Amino acid sequence: MHKWGGLFFYPGGYMSTFAKPWLSIDDQCSLLLDRGLIVNNIDNLRNALTNIGYYRLSGYWKHYMQTPGAHGKEPFISGTYLHDILALYQTDQKLHALLMPKLMNVEVYLRANFAHLYAEKHST
Repeated sequence: MHKWGGLFFYPGGYMSTFAKPWLSIDDQCSLLLDRGLIVNNIDNLRNALTNIGYYRLSGYWKHYMQTPGAHGKEPFISGTYLHDILALYQTDQKLHALLMPKLMNVEVYLRANFAHLYAEKHST
């Protein structure tokens, strides 16, 4: 028996109900295995789903789906291994960690200069 998700709160206060049934970690593993994901160690898949999350990882495994733009039960391309998806995720995380400190400095610089110029132009 599937449990349906509850209400989801958006930052603006709007609520919506989940359209998909709740799945346990083991059910998520079964779903991915049924779609053709190759996993050498099921505990690695459980850990990835527990620590990273199904929907976050789905952004990385969509590149390994037979029909990437489709939503639903599309299968993985033959020969797709979990370790390939996790390698892509880890590469993205390393890139993010490398770039974010630099981008934060640029953001602060741009905001400070914009605020200064805006105030100069529109002050009374």
